[in-house]
Amino acid sequence: MLFKLHYFCLTAGVNALGILLGVYMSAYTDATPAEIGLLYMLMPFIGMIFRPALCSMADRHQAHRQFLIACELMVALSFVPFVLLPYLGDEFHENHPRLCWYCLALFRIFGGIAFGGVVSIGDALAINYAKRIGTEFSIYRIWGTIAWMTFGMITGQLNEIWFLPKYVAGFMILILASLTDALACYLWPKEYFVMVTASTMKKENEQHKLEQERTGEKKLGSRLTRSLMPKEVVWAHAKKQLWSLVTCSCLSTSTDTLTGMKMMNEQQVTSAANTAIEISSPTATKNRSSRSNSLERKQDDDGSIDKKTQLQTLFLLIRRDPRIIGYLLVFVGAGAAMAPLNFFFMSLSDICHTDNACNFSKLGGYLQFSMS
Repeated sequence: MLFKLHYFCLTAGVNALGILLGVYMSAYTDATPAEIGLLYMLMPFIGMIFRPALCSMADRHQAHRQFLIACELMVALSFVPFVLLPYLGDEFHENHPRLCWYCLALFRIFGGIAFGGVVSIGDALAINYAKRIGTEFSIYRIWGTIAWMTFGMITGQLNEIWFLPKYVAGFMILILASLTDALACYLWPKEYFVMVTASTMKKENEQHKLEQERTGEKKLGSRLTRSLMPKEVVWAHAKKQLWSLVTCSCLSTSTDTLTGMKMMNEQQVTSAANTAIEISSPTATKNRSSRSNSLERKQDDDGSIDKKTQLQTLFLLIRRDPRIIGYLLVFVGAGAAMAPLNFFFMSLSDICHTDNACNFSKLGGYLQFSMS
């Protein structure tokens, strides 16, 4: 349920990010097609730099949930100016078109960096979760296509509706979808965001098979509806998290501090008793030295892989399987296809609004629906 909702919210506002961005820029700024194309050209290279950095920090600190929520909130905040600018009036963006262009381009870059982090971390968590419970990744990813089809039609119909400024509806949907995704990640248990190893996945799958044989569930139904935790546990945790969010965590923080102080006092008493016993024993010094050595080894070995080893592994994989280069070229080509598609919508908007030959809002919605 979590990752289905994640991909549904993730793709709900992609139309505003890719297809309608050029139309919006040409309507509210004096940006030339060359400048818009330059912005589209820079975004893949910026993502190539910042995506590995964000994912590496999330892996190093084992804080995938925190980084995912932070990136989603940054996406929502980065595109708020796109909604506010039309409400400042026509005089503002007509008198300061160059300022609007620079500000919007800067916020677009920040939003693109955060959106790249959401995509990369979300994909890694979804693939890991699918392997943990023995399902297919496509079961979750298909909801992105459903959202693209649904909100492509909705965004197209609302782009030029009378009670909203032009092309603002897509950015509103993007902001609301990002906030909804961040809220869902906050409410769900943290066990859904843990990256586990292959051995742990194997044990979890074996346990699920034993439980499946014991309960006699059907394989197809269990693969489609399988979850890491029972629904009752998830909903109870979500209610608790929502209540702590509504009450600003004041009550929970006070109770947690009291219980934490009690636990610290108990630990101090037990540690004092243990040290007294160790002093009386003749082998206390040996035990202390061995424990200190083991602690130092644990602190030195944090399980992280340095950058040099990661690059060597990547080059080794490319040498063993050259098809990886082909896959990378396909991904780059798919990303480059967004730029001419964006210029197609810009030309279509000019034709519809200049010659009054068509309704750009409805036609754009139909085209986005057919693309899915």
